Amino acid sequence: MTSGERVEGIDAARRHIAAIHARWRDLRFQEHNKVHVGEDHAVAEWTARATHPDTGRIIEWDGIDLIQIRDGQICRNAVYSSAHAARELDGPA
Repeated sequence: MTSGERVEGIDAARRHIAAIHARWRDLRFQEHNKVHVGEDHAVAEWTARATHPDTGRIIEWDGIDLIQIRDGQICRNAVYSSAHAARELDGPA
């Protein structure tokens, strides 16, 4: 889905996320365990599942968000995923 992209600013982030959900209409995330939070960071592990918009195949992939917090607000969210090697599934998304 995304690769090497950099999005800066709240408006750009909103547009970016809206574009992802417009293309991947049934995109769903399942979080693993709970979000791990420290004073200046948070870590979230997840699995995403969706119907591929080009093939109609249901796929899933794993990922992790590394979130940096400053003054009580998210100042950086780095997303790492295995979307390039998504698994094909037989069941519904």
